[in-house]
Amino acid sequence: MPDPKKRLAAIVEIKKLVQQKLNKIDQKTANQFVEPFSLLIRHLLRDESSEVYLESLSLLKFIVGSLAPHLSALDLHLMMSSFIGVIVGTNASQIRIRVASDKVVIFFAKHNNIGSLIVAKEILKNIERLNKTAF
Repeated sequence: MPDPKKRLAAIVEIKKLVQQKLNKIDQKTANQFVEPFSLLIRHLLRDESSEVYLESLSLLKFIVGSLAPHLSALDLHLMMSSFIGVIVGTNASQIRIRVASDKVVIFFAKHNNIGSLIVAKEILKNIERLNKTAF
């Protein structure tokens, strides 16, 4: 794997490319982007570098915020379930990562198209899953 600085630079470039693509997006295109973006973000959020993780959270917030108005409730719910699980399951010892993760979850909860109900369901489901694995 390249060093964290190269991964960080790659994430910034990905964000620029995604921003260009998402400027003129419709429902069909948004649905096509859900799965590739979900795979990419889940992979990026597993990075051990805190800088890469924080930039990945920023990319996640941008992508989901841009796609959410164009997705059906079911597609949005499925997409959110994959991200919330990774964010809640993060075993970060750094307070900076925990705070940034919490801010992203709050952003999703306050988002007009996502809302607190979807986020709360996913958080509770993942906490329950974590409790089962812990005991």
